[in-house]
Amino acid sequence: MKLNIPVVLIFFSLFCVSVWFGIVSAVIPRCGTSASGALCPNNLCCSSYGFCGSTHKYCGVGCQSQCGPSPLSPERPDHRCGPNFGESPCGEGSIRGPYFPPMSPPCPSPIPPSGPERPDHRCGPLFGDIPCNPGRCCSIFEYCGSTPEYCQGETCRSQCWAPTPSPTYPPS
Repeated sequence: MKLNIPVVLIFFSLFCVSVWFGIVSAVIPRCGTSASGALCPNNLCCSSYGFCGSTHKYCGVGCQSQCGPSPLSPERPDHRCGPNFGESPCGEGSIRGPYFPPMSPPCPSPIPPSGPERPDHRCGPLFGDIPCNPGRCCSIFEYCGSTPEYCQGETCRSQCWAPTPSPTYPPS
């Protein structure tokens, strides 16, 4: 019996791909519409593609459930945040970006907490529409903050910064 090498390679490739998908689906939890509405474990966010995680790629635009910053990824002790620092969430006084020396002190918070804001900094309809402290905004992910991510554009739910007015030019 003579083996047809291209046919054997095709079947072997299909076998390997199906084993890989079986391993991946067993290790990476699925959620949302692709998994009959299943929620992610440990309060992780469900991405638009139906995978669980805690970064903005899972919790940001298109997030299906349990959206917002993950309680499993606390702010770093050195106050560095964002994609250059493991997607660590940016809190008040955080230092963004890769070019700061290790001992940079955090920036002072511009607004001291002094209002009705919840201790967990949650806001919006799911949290009784309790407002954020003065000078802070409620994001679409239902967290209070005072950076552009919370206060400007489509990611701001309430107490937003006023949009920058368009320049007016005299008639020509």
